[in-house]
Amino acid sequence: MIERVEENARLEFEYVYTEITEKGALSNEATNKVSILMNDLFDVIQDSTLYEDEELRHAVMKAYLPKLLVKN
Repeated sequence: MIERVEENARLEFEYVYTEITEKGALSNEATNKVSILMNDLFDVIQDSTLYEDEELRHAVMKAYLPKLLVKN
């Protein structure tokens, strides 16, 4: 799980860094944009029927949760 958190943090940093260095955004603008994009994604997922797809739900949980928390 730590590896997943570290990878996500690295990807977020790279996105923010690129927005600042290549597109001239201010750091607070870039971090706000990441936050908005993430919130929008969560809203879309929450409003969808994705959770009802049991096979998909289990695949995502297996991929992103520690093995001790997921029954096979």
